[in-house]
Amino acid sequence: DAAAPVCAWLVRAPGLGPVGLPWPGPDFDQGSGTEVPPCEGREQLEAGADDLSKNLKIATSGPRRRSQLLSINPKLNIVPIRGNIQTRINKIQADDLDGLIVAKAALNRLKILHPNIHVFSEKQMLPAAAQGAIGVEVNTQEVSSHISNLLHLINDQLTYEATQIERLVVASLEGNCLSPISALCKIDGQDAELKVR
Repeated sequence: DAAAPVCAWLVRAPGLGPVGLPWPGPDFDQGSGTEVPPCEGREQLEAGADDLSKNLKIATSGPRRRSQLLSINPKLNIVPIRGNIQTRINKIQADDLDGLIVAKAALNRLKILHPNIHVFSEKQMLPAAAQGAIGVEVNTQEVSSHISNLLHLINDQLTYEATQIERLVVASLEGNCLSPISALCKIDGQDAELKVR
């Protein structure tokens, strides 16, 4: 039973939609989505860990980031971290961390600046499928077509198509948001570039 006629959520791996709303569902329009404009690198390292060749204590919350960091340097001490972004940043000093990996999109949306930030290149760390994308689902049985049409105006079609491709990669590998799978699709006109790790 759907509790809300319209729901916005962070698009993630296949099968993971907002709580209480089916994804996909026959009565839901999945066509709307937007994203922070893409830039070089979607992952950021905060604090003083600009040289990953050292044996550093780095905090991150997911197996995808962990696996990519260890491929850069298997001697890194990767520790788990939980909490909202500000709580995680506060743990840099509290937990004596050399660095913290967070999504660039999260920092951008929250307008959080840190004096010492390293943005990973795509060669160093690919993002999760659909990272930074926001999906809007509409229960077409409860929302008028006029409102649904208005919501389509915020849709970024290239972002929608790219995130669908990225999510299909994860689904084809039978992965989810906890799988160490990275996928980045860039669409330019009729051309598409897909990187998977």
